[in-house]
Amino acid sequence: MDIFNEVGFHQLIKEPTRITPTSSTLIDLMFTLCPEKISNIHHLCPLGTADHDVIAFDYAVGCEVIKTSNMVIRYRDIKSIDHVAFSHVASMLNWQDVNFFDNVDDKLNFLYSLINNLLNIFAPIKTMITKKKYSPWLTKKIRRQIRRKNNAWCRFRSTRSQADWVFYKNLLKDTKRMINTEKRIQMNHFVNHNASNPRTLWSGLRNMQIIDRKISHSTTHALSDPNTVNKYFNQSVHHGNAFTPSNLNVAENRIAISMKNFDLSSVTSWQVLDAVQSLSKSSKGNDNISMDEIKLCIPFCINALTDVINFSLYSGTVPSAWKTSIISPIPKVTHAVSIEQYRPISILPAMSKILERIVHKQVDAHLEEGNLYYEKQSGFRKDHSTTTALLHTISTLKRNIDRGEVTLLCLLDFSKAFDTVNHSTLITKLTSLGFSRRASNWFKDYLCDRNQRTKIVTDGNILISHFRSLAIQYICF
Repeated sequence: MDIFNEVGFHQLIKEPTRITPTSSTLIDLMFTLCPEKISNIHHLCPLGTADHDVIAFDYAVGCEVIKTSNMVIRYRDIKSIDHVAFSHVASMLNWQDVNFFDNVDDKLNFLYSLINNLLNIFAPIKTMITKKKYSPWLTKKIRRQIRRKNNAWCRFRSTRSQADWVFYKNLLKDTKRMINTEKRIQMNHFVNHNASNPRTLWSGLRNMQIIDRKISHSTTHALSDPNTVNKYFNQSVHHGNAFTPSNLNVAENRIAISMKNFDLSSVTSWQVLDAVQSLSKSSKGNDNISMDEIKLCIPFCINALTDVINFSLYSGTVPSAWKTSIISPIPKVTHAVSIEQYRPISILPAMSKILERIVHKQVDAHLEEGNLYYEKQSGFRKDHSTTTALLHTISTLKRNIDRGEVTLLCLLDFSKAFDTVNHSTLITKLTSLGFSRRASNWFKDYLCDRNQRTKIVTDGNILISHFRSLAIQYICF
């Protein structure tokens, strides 16, 4: 204590902070260089299953106190919809009027208006304020037990009797046992129920704070201005010296294997429905419509959605609304302090993923049937994964060992690999792989005129930047 006194510290806790029937110990200390700013020091009963007093006090900070707000969540309660009434109203809407429009944006806007009007009637947007962390194991019975334990502690602190101490310790032991038992039951049920859904599993574990969150509701100064963050993510891509189309080397023998040209073909409503059902839950994009809400409306709007998709494929144009993304900054490290330590995650409209899934299926079929994939490629191919890549590597190593040969393995990790792809080269390569002019134009339009806005959630507030066109515009045709 003398050492602290010599440098000007003051220890303000005077009463014992851990009390038993046989002892009263002052082991929780509080040092300060400004004792005049601290007042009203008092002891509170221990929190949870602890046996140390909680020390509360008033502190004069001398500036405006910024209170942390509760998290505000806006959602549609589609689980409580009257499905009979919903089906009746939805079936009466003029979905077929989408055919009267001759522009893909007008078609999509009409479809959006019908869906939003329908949802606003049967599932209006509600607001929910989250105050505490999600702890499903704290049942009403356990909360009553915690209150009994706290009351027993206050009674013992005032009486200091052996009987009240034993009564408190028994309640404390029972409280710990009840919490651990209920927590184990809840966790086993949650893990077993979501074992086949990793996204829901890990999200739930973070919500229950079983594992650390990747991002906290308290944001660093680096993310205080969403427009600055949006500008950084937009301009952080270094394009470098990309290959020009004249330098593109395509294996002629593989191209010759498939003399069949490729064109994006129209789809049926059944194919669109299959694409919808293959997509899982996703975050809401700029259109504020989730995949669950789309699946709710799909029995009634399937023909209208099919018309929008087919018009996009036929005209070689992509709806402008589907080329707008919301960027969510996710920290690369546990405690990110600078903007460079955040990774931009792009959230696209859920409905746009249906079109992307259909186009991907057609392109993948063309490349597989024409044997246009590199034989050893394992990424982004059906029935391939890191496992097939490892099997190929291991078998090559073993074969070379048997032959008495030396193997050199060169591993490359490209920074921002997809962001630095030269779009002119990409379109040229697609053309060399048999893509028709219309198919190439669709990909050109998909890549051009895209924009983004950054969304930051901090201290219960949502900060959204202005729209900003992507910095890759210069490579558009």
